[in-house]
Amino acid sequence: MRRLKGATAILALLAAPAIHACQDDSTRRDEDIDPRPSPGDALAVTRLFPTAENPGVERSDCTLASPLAWEEEGRTSIVVAEGAGTVSAYDAETGKERWSVALPASEGEKAYAVATPAIVAGAKLLVVGYHTTTAGEGRLVSDVRLRHRVAVIDLAAHRIDPRFAPVDLSATISGHGGDVPFRAAHAIGRGAIVVGRRPADTFGRAYVTFGNVRDIQPWHGWIFELDLDAWSAGGAAVSATRVTTPESDCGPEGASGSRERRCGGGLWAPSGPLVRARGDDYELVLPAGNGQLDLARGDYANTLMRTTRGLPFDPSCDPALCAGIDPANPTEACVASCRDLFVPRIPAGDPPFSPASGVCDDRQPFFDCWARLDYVGGSTPALVRLPSGREVLVLAPKDGHAYVVDADHLGTLLDRRKLVENCGTREDRCRADWAGMAVTQPEVLDTPEGPLVFVPTFMFDRTHAAGIVALRVRERDGGVKLEQAWTFPSFDGDDAVRLFRQHPTRPRLVREGPRGQPMLVVGEIIDGQSGILWTLRATDGALLARTPLAGAGMRFAQPLAVADKIYLPSCATAKGPGTIEGYRLGP
Repeated sequence: MRRLKGATAILALLAAPAIHACQDDSTRRDEDIDPRPSPGDALAVTRLFPTAENPGVERSDCTLASPLAWEEEGRTSIVVAEGAGTVSAYDAETGKERWSVALPASEGEKAYAVATPAIVAGAKLLVVGYHTTTAGEGRLVSDVRLRHRVAVIDLAAHRIDPRFAPVDLSATISGHGGDVPFRAAHAIGRGAIVVGRRPADTFGRAYVTFGNVRDIQPWHGWIFELDLDAWSAGGAAVSATRVTTPESDCGPEGASGSRERRCGGGLWAPSGPLVRARGDDYELVLPAGNGQLDLARGDYANTLMRTTRGLPFDPSCDPALCAGIDPANPTEACVASCRDLFVPRIPAGDPPFSPASGVCDDRQPFFDCWARLDYVGGSTPALVRLPSGREVLVLAPKDGHAYVVDADHLGTLLDRRKLVENCGTREDRCRADWAGMAVTQPEVLDTPEGPLVFVPTFMFDRTHAAGIVALRVRERDGGVKLEQAWTFPSFDGDDAVRLFRQHPTRPRLVREGPRGQPMLVVGEIIDGQSGILWTLRATDGALLARTPLAGAGMRFAQPLAVADKIYLPSCATAKGPGTIEGYRLGP
């Protein structure tokens, strides 16, 4: 098996058992796939720039992090953690670089940023997570991660903030069969950094999460809590850690565990954990990916875990109902009793999970099929507040369904709705069956008819429809149900089996568009071709604009909306060069 290096290795973060197979688009001709808005709906979208290609071999890699907006000196800057070790700010109108900060690395090492940083509101701070590799000849030459670091940038001074000495992350916990160390070479920080902040905090606490590239064993889900207040005062930066699967025996070192229920539980969702305000405090919801689920052993792969400041965790399941539980087939009574743990399952009365490819004909129950296809992880739930004041989570994991979960009692599954079919048939092989059909965090729009939730889906075959699915969240007879509001493109047309054949960006809602109406923006990525920026009317899915990107775009990233402008990272190839593209949405 060819080793993955540099940006190529990072781009394989979906835990593929082998190298990411490029989409064969030989049958796709854009002149045949050209849904156009009606004249009354058409919206002018003007490309403002792409930024200059990251200059030189030192900064030639792709940018995987999502861009952020920062206001300084009366102007908007687009701040981005670039792939090859810099954080740069670009003028929002011209795309010209305003300033750049190199991330600190030891001699002989090269910094590489993957995760989206976090801006600490009001404090003019940017918290950046990154790793280092061996540097040589001025370029990235190794995919071996030597250390994982966190630094804080002073956004006003455009430098590393001297109050926060950059910290190397390390931890060892006592697990089953022995100690479980945090191993830098077997971890990757893909998830966006998030910050929880109480009214009494000056800066709050930052949370950095990890899975591993291609699920290479031993790998686990790790989360680190950094107390920014204590750190800035000269105290310890890391205030708490937690691991999702405290197992010391993960099988042969270096083997892929992506299709095994052993260790795992990577916290790699690009959106990072969900932060939910609770009075004067906050809680975190952690989306743990594929791996070992065993409540008796404290292994929580394939779940949502609720924790709080300090990262304590107890699933709060009924011990009588969960005694002797089968990890491969947990009972509904047990998992429904868990207050702080959500375990996906098929509700009573729903059809079995049975892909048309036949890949799971001999694999039941549910989790056997999920393990075979690596259909968990990668998606952060959206918090939805209903008209009654009740709060629910809407989760769209890789299995092509949407789940509605009671936000106060995670064991309560309120609804499950299929978004798209499972990839592949017996005649049309799924070219990336490990990829699933959704990796995202839904966007939410409140409307007089109830909340709308938007989920981009994708499909690595040429048979099944995929695209953007809008769901209406309705309260009914004391319960909560999902109803399909619209899809783009129409799942009844030919375009739906030719568009969205690869991972798109995450969605971005523009709440006040140029016409005063909410719009949804999603980037479609196409290997070897220019990507497409789709702009839709959010209320009914009407196409407003179809805009070719300058480059291919970047999967998993979320476009940034600033007033009437959209910004998103783009990459010419899997190895770079990377840019930020800017667009203006006009009338």
